Amino acid sequence: MRSGINKYSVIRGILRSRLAREATPGERIATETKLCEEFGASRATVQRALQGLERAGIIRREQGVGTFYLGEPARRMEQKPSQILESLVERRSGTEIRMVHRCTRKPPPVVAALLGISVDSTIHYLERVCLVDGEPIAFIRTYLPEALGSKILADGGDRKRLSLAGFIADEYGIVIDSVSQTISASVAEPDFAELLGVELGDPVLEGRRIYLDKDGAPLFCAISSYRADKHAFIVNVKDWRDDVSDSDLSSDSIV
Repeated sequence: MRSGINKYSVIRGILRSRLAREATPGERIATETKLCEEFGASRATVQRALQGLERAGIIRREQGVGTFYLGEPARRMEQKPSQILESLVERRSGTEIRMVHRCTRKPPPVVAALLGISVDSTIHYLERVCLVDGEPIAFIRTYLPEALGSKILADGGDRKRLSLAGFIADEYGIVIDSVSQTISASVAEPDFAELLGVELGDPVLEGRRIYLDKDGAPLFCAISSYRADKHAFIVNVKDWRDDVSDSDLSSDSIV
């Protein structure tokens, strides 16, 4: 098991994914005894996992009767992998962006490599939370080169708009020609789990994006963690009978 992640968090995440995939609302789920046997866990650990699901509105527990699946409490936001989530969310009513932290710092090596800058350079670093109807759905880390970041912060772009790419294009006329986006599975970490309203170790989707100008040069990058219970990505495949080589794959066909 991954160091630092409690076993009950892992069990809770597995059960939630399994129930969403296999169960129907109203269906009785496995007993605590069976779950203890399956996961090799103590009853206290299984009970804590179930308590987390109950607080999230996923299950209902009735003493002496059993535990029942209620379904996911809210519909997930769906998008194509080629779309940028922030641009979609920003158009929805009830969207709010909250600044959590901002500072100037040295870029982490992976960010320096993405932006093509030195690890000794200075960047502006932002941590923001996106909420829809008061509920957190994404934790966004943004890394801005010093000159661009100073301008955005001076003009309040970090507070006015969820999509900094949209703000840059609208306010400064800087053309963002393309975005390279990678989506992968991850888990909620200590620095943002509470902000997202999830437990440490809960599954999240991680989106890593690099915004490029017309010459292919990176303008800035962002690494976002999306609540897995609030998002789903859709891939439509044409000519599905054909073999697809690595050279044929694009951001539209990779989840």
